[in-house]
Amino acid sequence: MNEYDSNTILSELVAGGHQVVDSSSDADLILLNTCAVRGKPVEKVVTLLGELRKEKRAGRNLAVGLMGCLAQLDEGQEIAKKFEVDILIGPGAITDILPAIEALEAGNPAFASLDFKEDLATHITPAPNSLTGFLTIMRGCNHHCTYCIVPTTRGPEVSRPLESIMLEAEAMQAAGVQEIYLLGQNVNSYGLGVPGLPSFAELLRLVAQTGIPRVKFTTSHPMNFSSDIIDAIAETDNICKYIHLPVQSGSDRVLRRMAREYKRGRYLEIVREIKEKIPDVVLSTDIIVGFPGESEEDFEQTLTLYEEVQYDAAYMFMYSARPGTPSYKHFDDLPRELKSERLQRLIERQKHWSHVKNQRWLGRDLRVLVKEIASSGDYAVGHSDQNHTVLVPKNQLESLGLYDVTIETATPHTLYGVVKGYRSEAIPLLMAQ
Repeated sequence: MNEYDSNTILSELVAGGHQVVDSSSDADLILLNTCAVRGKPVEKVVTLLGELRKEKRAGRNLAVGLMGCLAQLDEGQEIAKKFEVDILIGPGAITDILPAIEALEAGNPAFASLDFKEDLATHITPAPNSLTGFLTIMRGCNHHCTYCIVPTTRGPEVSRPLESIMLEAEAMQAAGVQEIYLLGQNVNSYGLGVPGLPSFAELLRLVAQTGIPRVKFTTSHPMNFSSDIIDAIAETDNICKYIHLPVQSGSDRVLRRMAREYKRGRYLEIVREIKEKIPDVVLSTDIIVGFPGESEEDFEQTLTLYEEVQYDAAYMFMYSARPGTPSYKHFDDLPRELKSERLQRLIERQKHWSHVKNQRWLGRDLRVLVKEIASSGDYAVGHSDQNHTVLVPKNQLESLGLYDVTIETATPHTLYGVVKGYRSEAIPLLMAQ
């Protein structure tokens, strides 16, 4: 989501006549587009703002902008004041970047915009100059998970008009984008309760019809993951057979404290339907370890969930208490040592299943979008339709793009393969006389 927003901000700057520089040391304006879901990104922002403040006080002619989710929070606004930030713009007002610069140039000491602007839903972001394109289909979230700050930073759900979405998708297709990610805090609630908008399943099919080779989406909430979405994925060739379905915990008691609105049994029903309808589907998830009140029995239920689902991959985090969330206000945090110990156990379980699941691709062909050819080393890096990281010998490639790759080696995190049909030139052997 932030990458899409950053592309929107960049396009606004370029359209306004500003030049992007290669190094921050050459910049007159540095913008930090931030995340506030966990504490660690906030710590990094504070460190960087401290360094930039030192440069400004030492005489550097520099303006600094704080944008994104952190800017929307009281916490971020206090940080901005402390570190003498010149521009403060929330995630709902990112198109105000040009007025902000104009205000500074006019001599105003600072500029702030924290509204959720209605015109952002119809704003058309130009197609990126890359093989992968990100396309926001909705903003905000109507769920109120007790650990999550997103409803505060991005507001309630707003589905973008179909026309705006399709214009961006078609522009990406025309620009040669090979893979498109549909984005939202909860993509599968797109269009719910809005007359005239298609369902998310219908939108998936419409975007796929543009002819873009690969269509992916993130993130889904199990509450809204319906059968018609599963059918759309199963029946449409260029909708990737990869689903990220956050579960957060395997314990009903913890799920209830998280206000996740589903139980373990319902989540497993969705997983069973997915596996029945989509052969070779790749499943990943999000897990929060050490949520306040999580007992050893609760954590064991998360481990047993792994045995039932057998995830291909997972994003695993220790619970991070965020000011402004209900869990921060009402629940006591667990000791960090306990959370860390449980996280390590979970990582080991995930490594096991990632290795087991990746072994099934040995000897098989996968379509891989190669996005980066390393300047050093022997490999180029890409991702399969199923979202595996795949490395191939870079001498087998003529350019970036889509390739059929035969998988020869599988580790828990990476697949290694060769480009299908590649034939190295034979080297004659000279026999000693």
